[in-house]
Order: sequence, then structure tokens, then C-alpha cells
Amino acid sequence: MNSEIGISECILRNVSEEHEIFICEMGAYNKGGIKLLCSIAQPKIGILTGIGNQHLSTFGSQKNIIKTKFELIDSLPSEGVAVLNWDSEHIKNNLSRSDIATIKCSIGKEQDVWAEGIKTDESGMIFDACFKDGERIHIKAGITGSHHLSNLLLCIATAKKIGMSNEEIANGCSRISSDISGMKIEKTEYGFSAIDSSYSANETGVLSHLNYFESLMPPGKKVIVMPCIIELGSDAKRAHFEIGKKIAKTCDMAIITTKDYFKDIKRGIVTGK
Repeated sequence: MNSEIGISECILRNVSEEHEIFICEMGAYNKGGIKLLCSIAQPKIGILTGIGNQHLSTFGSQKNIIKTKFELIDSLPSEGVAVLNWDSEHIKNNLSRSDIATIKCSIGKEQDVWAEGIKTDESGMIFDACFKDGERIHIKAGITGSHHLSNLLLCIATAKKIGMSNEEIANGCSRISSDISGMKIEKTEYGFSAIDSSYSANETGVLSHLNYFESLMPPGKKVIVMPCIIELGSDAKRAHFEIGKKIAKTCDMAIITTKDYFKDIKRGIVTGK
């Protein structure tokens, strides 16, 4: 639903004058893709969650990915607002517009919005969302993984910008469950824990899952189930090698469900031991 057909269909069929807010995910596989979607949805707020190496094979270069992601920010009107993950070096180093308002979000570093007192366990995470003006919102959310904390901060910043109260924001976060994270940890009766990372579509997501798995340190053996990641182009071998190294430090077993870059994961596991 994040393509020109899906977004257009959603607007025509489901969006009416009764709606105040329309949240639109935009996906692209080549330069100009986000610009096209912005011409359809005409956003007033643009949220950049991060810029990685996903779809590198279709974009051709990291530079093209960066330019395409910033098509969202470039398409905003002068009264628009850019909400930015300021922990992303690609975002921090490539922001060029100075004529629009920006909200910079970070984990642990004081920006416009940042997180303090972060605690995680099997049920989720607790932290304070801190604002430049001194306000704080105590947040409890049933999600796991550092990349989800970044996304949640961006959501909180946007919610605050459009007028939601601190109580409404806290209540909304409390209803978020781990079902959205694409990660499931199953503790079995046979004495091992399995992390299902089969939904992860990028290197950052897999590594975040492994970091979370490592931090919990559940008793017994640990197993990860995942496919190889597609469309990483020239960065694929390096990415799978790094994942393998992390698996070696975190897990007792890895079940890789596709064979594309299995050898690179294996090479990383052997190196990481």
C-alpha cells in the first residue's frame, strides 16, 4: 500500500473531509519515487526514520538512496515540518533545507526531543521523552529493540506537534504491543529460546533483534530464525558477514531459511567465535 497505486487508492476510497490526519508510508525503489508519492499525498509533515542500505541493488548507489529519501523533505511546503532521526549520520550530514521547521530526535543526546532513563525487559521498554522546553513524558510501551525506540520518539514528536496532550501520547504508547515489531521470542519447554527475525527487511533490524536477545540473556540455549536479506546490492556480503559475527556472539544456533548469502553469514559466524 506504500506505492503510487496503493496510496492513490487509499486516498480516493478512504480519506474524506471528516479526517483530520492522514499518515502515509512512502516506499521507493529508485530516484524520483518519493517525489512522485509526495505529488499525490502532498504532505505537510515529513518524518525521516532513517537511511540505510535497503534496496541498494535497485537504487544503484547509497547516494541515490539518500537523495530519494530527502525528496520527502524537499517536497514539503514552506510552512511544513521535517521530523528527523538525528542519530542517522546520513540524515544529519545531508539536510540542506533551512526554510522549514525541523524537529530533531535522538536516543540519549539532547536535541529537540530525546530519550532518558531507558529500561528494557521482556515486556517492553520504559523511558522519559524529553523536550527542549523542559517538558517530559513518562513512556511505557510494549515494544523491543533500539530501532523501535527511535521510531517511537519520532511519533511522539509528531504527536506533540499536531496538538496531542502528554496524557494522550502516554496512553497511546501504552497500547503499542510487540506485535508491530516483527520480532517474536519463544521460550520452549526444551530449554532454549528462539527469536523469530523472519520479518526483518534490513540489516539494522536484524542487528537490533540480536542486541535485544543478547541484553535479555535468557537462560538456556538461544536460536535465531531468519532469511537472508534481499536487494542490498554490493553491500550484501558485508552486511551478512556482520550479521554472522553478531550471531556468533549472541546465539547457539542460527536457522537461515534462504541460501542467497548463507556462506557470508557462516563466514561471519566462524570469524566471530
